[in-house]
Amino acid sequence: MDDKHPPLPTIKPAIRASTKSCSGRRNKHGEQLQGIYNAETKTRKKWIGSFGYRAWVYANEFGDAPVGTKQEMIAFMHAAVDRGVDFFDTAEVYGPFTNEGLVGEALEPFKGKVVIATKFGFKNAKTTEGTDSSPARIKQVAEESCRRLRVDCIDLFYQHRPDANVPIEDVAGAVKELIQQGKVNTLVCRNLPRT
Repeated sequence: MDDKHPPLPTIKPAIRASTKSCSGRRNKHGEQLQGIYNAETKTRKKWIGSFGYRAWVYANEFGDAPVGTKQEMIAFMHAAVDRGVDFFDTAEVYGPFTNEGLVGEALEPFKGKVVIATKFGFKNAKTTEGTDSSPARIKQVAEESCRRLRVDCIDLFYQHRPDANVPIEDVAGAVKELIQQGKVNTLVCRNLPRT
């Protein structure tokens, strides 16, 4: 360790390598970057590094104890940004709501320099109550997540789990409206069944 990069706070964060890469672009640390694209305009909005921070480790819906105090977690996220981490992943169900608020507070000084992903898709932000990707719920989650994250626009908005009661076209249509309103940059669907 050098003076510029002192040791990280002693907590156990979940840092994970991303699985996708872009066409050879690298950041100042020589790390492979990913491109985030706006599907509607087919333009690249941002580049992100190859490592991200999964913020659910502070408190999550599984009842796990936080791995550090609020101030330790904020210090950790600041140190992570200083080391080049520029992708932070959270969800309304983590806490519930606790992690989005923490990520929003910690990353507010870094607006425009980091990419924040959050997720929608559960009733009342509780995995135990089942899925809800109705257009009304998606729009509600987007509004509330923007407020907690202290952003005007969510960079990556994930459908946390598929909702068998809502056609994917309805999900995409609702998020398209949010994209047109400038509240979401990109929709990501995960855990979809293979066809």
